[in-house]
Amino acid sequence: MKGSVYTLRRKCGKATCACARGALHETVVVSWSEAGRTRLQQTVDRLLPLTGAGGVMVVTGERHVDAVRAQVPEVDAADVLAELHRREGISGIDEKAGRAPGARKE
Repeated sequence: MKGSVYTLRRKCGKATCACARGALHETVVVSWSEAGRTRLQQTVDRLLPLTGAGGVMVVTGERHVDAVRAQVPEVDAADVLAELHRREGISGIDEKAGRAPGARKE
């Protein structure tokens, strides 16, 4: 299986955490593709038959939005959203998607 192992370094978003002062959190990540498709592409492949066109929404980091849109063009560009600050949570995502907090996409 073709893949890679790398260390992901990130901030958690808490103002009082050491990562806010530069000591980033580290996580070892294993990334791979199967049959030439990434995990994101495989997930979309499995969901689209269940949801139909317009039924899949992807939330990703702000700097990854363009790459995700290019990787899964079958997901409408408006349904690829930049993740908001963690404290805003799902209500912020709903707001960005133009829905009332907690409302389901019709």
